[in-house]
Amino acid sequence: MSGYSVRIYGTWMNQKPEGSGPYADTWLMWSRFKNTVSSGNYTDTDTYHSKGFTWSIEGGYTFPLKDWRDDDGTDNAVRLQLQAQMIRMGVRDGTWTDAIGSTVQGIGAGNVRTRVGLKLYHQFTNDAKDRAWKPFIGLNWYHDTKAFGARIAGVADHIDGSRNFGEVKLGVEGKVKKNWNVWGFAGYQQGREGFRNLEALVGMKYLF
Repeated sequence: MSGYSVRIYGTWMNQKPEGSGPYADTWLMWSRFKNTVSSGNYTDTDTYHSKGFTWSIEGGYTFPLKDWRDDDGTDNAVRLQLQAQMIRMGVRDGTWTDAIGSTVQGIGAGNVRTRVGLKLYHQFTNDAKDRAWKPFIGLNWYHDTKAFGARIAGVADHIDGSRNFGEVKLGVEGKVKKNWNVWGFAGYQQGREGFRNLEALVGMKYLF
């Protein structure tokens, strides 16, 4: 799969120094992808395109649990954040014909995903060293209005148990230098009918 996305976003949060209180976040993203699927003995490939808008609205509240300063000047802040989010997934697959002549179409476009959860984190900040780290653990529950899958030659096949599932996530976010941020997480998801999913992601961001 290859493609591109363009996103605009906005965030509002309480300006209390200790970083507690309400927050709101929203974003709108346009995506276009070229997808390639291998079939049979992997000598046959099918190519199709997908495109569409995805948007999100999120809100929550952060509760201060404990604050202190270490001898080296590192500020510590332990926080509990309650979160609620709604995402509308509008990326749609085009209909295409595979190598054996069957018509294939993706299922699930237009799904609305809701999430409720909590995030417990420990923020380490040292302004003198221009560094900050935030390890966290998150617990979430997801609900989808549609199941994802594919319709092949008129027969629909869905991913069982994926419309309602729970998630445990462990991760860390950090500022390693003045303009460099890094982040990563690992998550485990489980639903009904044997649905399980493991995911991990790492990233780096440079701020201009």
